[in-house]
Amino acid sequence: QTRSGRPVKIRPNQVKTAFEAMPTMKMSELAKKKSVDPSTVSKAVKAADLRLDRCRRILSDLKHNGDRKTFTVDPVYNKQNDRVICFGNVSNVIRSVSKTKHPASVMMLGIVASTGDKMPPIWFPTGYRLTGADYLELLKTKITKKSGKSSYVFQQDGAPAHTCKAVQDWMETNMKFWPKTMWPPQSPDLNPLDFSFWWHVESQACRVRHSNVEDLKTSVEKKWKAMKRSYIITVCQAFRRRVEAVIEAKGGEIHK
Repeated sequence: QTRSGRPVKIRPNQVKTAFEAMPTMKMSELAKKKSVDPSTVSKAVKAADLRLDRCRRILSDLKHNGDRKTFTVDPVYNKQNDRVICFGNVSNVIRSVSKTKHPASVMMLGIVASTGDKMPPIWFPTGYRLTGADYLELLKTKITKKSGKSSYVFQQDGAPAHTCKAVQDWMETNMKFWPKTMWPPQSPDLNPLDFSFWWHVESQACRVRHSNVEDLKTSVEKKWKAMKRSYIITVCQAFRRRVEAVIEAKGGEIHK
């Protein structure tokens, strides 16, 4: 999903590294060095501590994980892996990588389980902005019905639509879920969809430019459906190792 709001100027792992190197340094000093407001450093310090604390709380709690991802009709490229080996002249078609200034896009909600199960994709209209009322309807009519009687933990971030009172009250009564105070902040490296599944699907479904959003959705759905149960189980099993790695790093960045 595309990040909204202003970019993060200093991350928790950067703050952690700085204070480990110089424990007596004041937050105001680090703020001056990084050219950020002292409150930004203070928030990053708290986030680093929360990441460690929440990882300790969730070691054995994950069953199902859901996340949203925005796909565009433009092809996706990996500067490191997408290479062309040739001898002699390289054609302009191969050499050029074109990008549309404002490519058509569509957002998808995907949910996977540590048992290897996955729900069919749930699509949102182009330009759609989720409201609390619409989100509650989605939970009632699609997510809980498609999951059946499976025992799962629903993970979500602190978006206003997720944290409004009506949604929180309904979830408290009808499903097991992680409130915004549970999931470690700034931790896409812990979410199986972020660290594996989205790239797995996107790298295969979006190798070529799609003429329209419907063609794009068809390609994504095909690759999503093709994910093997064994692959899903293996990726979800990595969650525990990653949480343990964060704890070992005392809330710092991990490389897994």
